[in-house]
Amino acid sequence: MNSKEARRILHAYRPGQEESCGADFDEALLTASEDPELAGWLDREIASDAEIRTKLEGVPVPADLRQRIVAPASLSPPPRGWRRHVLATAAAAVLLAAIGAAVLQTRRPALAPWQADSLATLSAVLSGAAPLDVQSPDSAELRRWLKEKDAPDPAALPASLDTASTVGCKRITVEGRPVSIICFHASATQLAHLVTVDERALPNPPPERKPRYVKKGEWSTASWSAGGQSFMLAMKAPEPELRALL
Repeated sequence: MNSKEARRILHAYRPGQEESCGADFDEALLTASEDPELAGWLDREIASDAEIRTKLEGVPVPADLRQRIVAPASLSPPPRGWRRHVLATAAAAVLLAAIGAAVLQTRRPALAPWQADSLATLSAVLSGAAPLDVQSPDSAELRRWLKEKDAPDPAALPASLDTASTVGCKRITVEGRPVSIICFHASATQLAHLVTVDERALPNPPPERKPRYVKKGEWSTASWSAGGQSFMLAMKAPEPELRALL
């Protein structure tokens, strides 16, 4: 089975359903285990599914939902001019949505694929949907492993993390490029995650030695470049806590 066929089959894969998936899924999973790029794609798919599932589980179901669905529609005739009013309201809503999207796009810099995929992977790791590749409290051990796997080894850690203990690390592939993730204990209650990629491989790397802060959902991120590498430090915490680490 080639990578393209495996990806088509794995689009429908959900963790925990292996026994009911059949031989094709077993072969597709075996193919993914031997193909780093396909494995990275599968990690991101699992992470995305986990994030969607978590959000859906947090949406409350109205107690009267059944009554709303089966309630008969009103037979009263609509008021005069209703069609013109509805069309005008819809047009205004579309215009406001377009303006809002433009404003948000202006105010919130978009994350690059290596950043977005890293956050999706971290969300999967934190939710238990995906494992770390290696677990160790020693950052030097994690960095040695990343080097062995041809993943970027961060040349310089933020001073606040230089002596911090670690949880583990993960290597992913984004657009054919290796990306490394190391998870640190930033404090007794907070984790900080350092993502590293080769700056030369990026069409638009973060600024040199001047962190750029972007909020993405629950994540606060700071991105910068130095010494030929680009970094993103991410925390599920308010931005001031992230800034304190830099």
